[in-house]
Amino acid sequence: MQVKIKRNAYSMGRLLPLTIYQDGKPIGKINTEETLFFDAVEGSTLVAKQLGVRSNAVEVKEGDYLEISGKPWLGALQAIALITLLFVPSISDSTLRTTSYFILPIIYFSSLFLVENFKLEKKN
Repeated sequence: MQVKIKRNAYSMGRLLPLTIYQDGKPIGKINTEETLFFDAVEGSTLVAKQLGVRSNAVEVKEGDYLEISGKPWLGALQAIALITLLFVPSISDSTLRTTSYFILPIIYFSSLFLVENFKLEKKN
């Protein structure tokens, strides 16, 4: 059965391709604003991943049309993290400043891997 996936433009991971997995096995890569057609097994589960960051899982059937997009809160998280890191040098307490340099990136990067950051949804 044929399935169609389109990847929409968004800020998260825009320059790198997403890998599409069918039941845990890679079946193809898709770049921004690209459409991928492939044969899938009826009832199989698809997930999109990029550098360990994943989408939600979607069960597919004949003729499904799926779109991949970024989650809206992710862009806000990236902006907040960047702005916060810009203000860290102005902290007068050296211990707090050093701690902030370590903790903020840990929070940011762990949030990327602990939640589903791409939205894979059926459009038909």
